[in-house]
Order: sequence, then structure tokens, then C-alpha cells
Amino acid sequence: MKLYRQAGNIKAGLFLGALLLIVGLFIYTQGIIEKLREENRETVSFHVKLFVKGIAEAEGKELDFIFREIIQPISFPIVIADVEGNPQHWKNLPSNDDLTVDNVREHLQKMAEENVPIPLIINLDEFGKTKDLELFIYFGDSTLISQLRVLPYIEIGMVTFFIVLGFIGFQVIRNNEKRHIWFGTARETAHQLGTPVSSLMGWLDRLVEHPEESARLAEEMTKDVNRLQSISDRFARMGSRPKLERIKVQQLLDETADYC
Repeated sequence: MKLYRQAGNIKAGLFLGALLLIVGLFIYTQGIIEKLREENRETVSFHVKLFVKGIAEAEGKELDFIFREIIQPISFPIVIADVEGNPQHWKNLPSNDDLTVDNVREHLQKMAEENVPIPLIINLDEFGKTKDLELFIYFGDSTLISQLRVLPYIEIGMVTFFIVLGFIGFQVIRNNEKRHIWFGTARETAHQLGTPVSSLMGWLDRLVEHPEESARLAEEMTKDVNRLQSISDRFARMGSRPKLERIKVQQLLDETADYC
């Protein structure tokens, strides 16, 4: 029973350790994702500031430079929309060339859930407008962040797989040990029973041939029967708590010598 309790404690410890590992990996990965999102947001804010400054101050070739060096290098999904949420421009969306405005609006809503949109206010005084142009920039997670979001679930799957594999291996080893124990027990039982049974068979043959010795033979056969009873009691107590008794060693040796 103690052995089974220890095995149960080992399995519980392994399960708890695996659970703590999963939770730790998940928290660590989420922390990295949040840091990358914050860096992503700072990058977008920086691009927005450069874009607004470029629009206000640049002309001609400088605008081309701003578009080529600031807007084009952006690798994450981005949508520029008006205050009512109508998409005006977008970049790096899935199937970017085949998207309709409604499709872009769906992506825009998902982006708003992932990251807070950044306001973009463009002064139009130089263009003869009295009212500034107010837009919002929606941006999604980069490819790296998207991959990291899936990573915890991959980790959970892998750890779960190895837990199940370890549990199955543990059960197989345990069952093999049981089979070996029962095999050894069967051999030992046959060995223990062999001597008194063979002796009884011999006494029976002797009794048939010499019935006049029945009294003496009965005494010898009683010893063998008691021996069988002792073996039966010994195997019946297997798995139970042993009961210790004080005995005289000399008496035990004499009984064993007399039986042999």
C-alpha cells in the first residue's frame, strides 16, 4: 500500500509540476506579447508623427520620399479611417488586393480590439481649409506577435502530450512489474508446495504398500499437511501488514531439521 501511495504522489507531483510549467510559460509568453505590442504601438506612433510632419512641411519629391521610407516599410496590418470608422487607406491586410470596404471594416474592428487606434490630425490651413482633417490609424499585431499568440497553445499541447506519454509509460512499467511479481509469486508457490505435496504422494504410496504402518505414516502426513497450511497462511498474508512475533531460533531450527 505504501508503494502505491508513493506512486500516486509521484504522479501527482509530475502533474503539478507540468501544470506550473504551463502556467509559467503562458504568463512569460503573454508578458513578451504585451511588450512587443507596446513597442509596435510606439513604432506606429512614431510613423504617424513623421507622416503628419511630412504632410505639413514636405512637397513634391519629399512626399514621395516620405511615402517610400515611412509608409512602405511598415510590415504590420494598418488601416487609416475617418472619424466614422470608414476605411480610407489600408496596407498589409490578408488578400490586400481583393478586399472590399466591408471586408476592411471587419479587419478594422478586429484591430480595434487588439490595439487602441491612434488619432491623426492633419492641419489643412495651407490647403485653404479651416477645419483640420481628423483620421484614426488602426493597426494589427505583427507577424511575430501573431505567432507568439499561438505559442502558448502549442506549448500546452506539447506538455500535455509528454504528460500523457509519461503516464502511459508509467502504467506500462507498472503493469510489467505486476506481471513479473505474479510470475515470481507463482514460481515460488510451486516451489513451496512442491516439497510437501511430493512428500504426501510418497507417504500415500508407502501407506498402500505397508498399511500396517498407518499410524506412523499418519503422523508424518500430518506434518506435511501442517506444512501446507503454513504455506497457505503465508501467502494469504501477502500485501498485509506483517505481524511480528518472538520465537526461539533453536526451536525453529529443530522443527526445520526434523521436517527435512
